Amino acid sequence: MVTYSLRLGCDYDFVQHALTSIGITHGPSLTEIIFTIDGPKIVETHTRLGGDYIPELINMVSDIDLLDLWAKQAMGESIINEIPQTPSMKKSAAIWYGTPSSVGLVKEALGEEEAKSQAGVSRVEILQKQGLKITGMKDSFSRSACVLATGENTDVALLNTQCALNKIKFVIEDEETEGVIVCSS
Repeated sequence: MVTYSLRLGCDYDFVQHALTSIGITHGPSLTEIIFTIDGPKIVETHTRLGGDYIPELINMVSDIDLLDLWAKQAMGESIINEIPQTPSMKKSAAIWYGTPSSVGLVKEALGEEEAKSQAGVSRVEILQKQGLKITGMKDSFSRSACVLATGENTDVALLNTQCALNKIKFVIEDEETEGVIVCSS
């Protein structure tokens, strides 16, 4: 995150030029870039808001509600005067996902309320519910739990997410041995 914030100006111009060159001049867009030794490289771009709670994370630090703005714009309203030129971002936000290393059927998820009570936490989601099979971390859909949190800086926000996620435990039934395992997310 530090690298991104230091390079925001030049990368903003890079992304804006790329979007303009393919005719995207207004509305929401998501462009993923990788910083390389040779400069930024575009991974993908879309004419939509980002996933993985990106609008919520932005709202947590800036009080800018991208979903509301997107809906207003889709209804034909002008939103240009609702977008601050320089958002006030006095804190940082982070998201952290977890998946147990054990494989089997989820019997129960424990610790959700304790995770929600941790410092800075705004959202805790158990993504693998009772009866679903955990098969290990393979892709975005195999995530078992996630936490969104804020902090006074990036390190604190990240630490808050990880501390909260550590409170979540999954009771997993091993299908082969029919034993039950309690493990962290």
